[in-house]
Amino acid sequence: MRLARRQRGLWASGLSLGLVVMSVGGCGLRYGGSSQDKVLADLRGQNAALRERVAGLERERDELVVKLESQAASAAGTATSSGTDAELAAQVAAAMPAVVGVEIDGLSGLNPRDGRKVIVYVLPRDGRGRFTQVVGKLAVRVLVREGAPGSGSTPEREVGKVELSPAQLRDAYRSGFAGTNYMVEVDIGAAGHSVGNATLVMRAELTDLVTGRTHEAVRERAAIR
Repeated sequence: MRLARRQRGLWASGLSLGLVVMSVGGCGLRYGGSSQDKVLADLRGQNAALRERVAGLERERDELVVKLESQAASAAGTATSSGTDAELAAQVAAAMPAVVGVEIDGLSGLNPRDGRKVIVYVLPRDGRGRFTQVVGKLAVRVLVREGAPGSGSTPEREVGKVELSPAQLRDAYRSGFAGTNYMVEVDIGAAGHSVGNATLVMRAELTDLVTGRTHEAVRERAAIR
């Protein structure tokens, strides 16, 4: 009887140990599967990023090809121009948008999420008053003047300035909820916390490198966060 009870006890202990081993083994398998899923997810993310990068490079390549073809056609047209070609060139020149002025959008002002920065939306305009992209340089200055907008000739104090190269200006292009514009963020540092009831004066100077002309704009608004 004692031997039988001992055998039953050993059998129960062995069964319990087996269940524990199976449980641990199962956890190991699940852990391995989870790790593999993470690796696959990372690889899929990297693959998607690479595809997006390749697509971007292809767009840039296509743009360069168009520019080169345009320059080649222009050179060939100059060398062998005819009356028809000259007429077509005149039509192209007449239809090509040209910047005749620049504005600062009324949505410009202190960044509501960061009072140390001013967001300035710059709008180059063509002869029909429409936004048009431009190849040029842009300088944006932010100044502070005591009092309400249009309150007089109180001295202005510059608190921030940003200058963009042609490549940087192109990167500043935005089109979305705020409309189509060039968005410039100007860091005004600690001045953003001390403007009080002062007026923000935003000035933009745009140099069109195609025509060589410089256009200026100014916008005032109360410094309200």
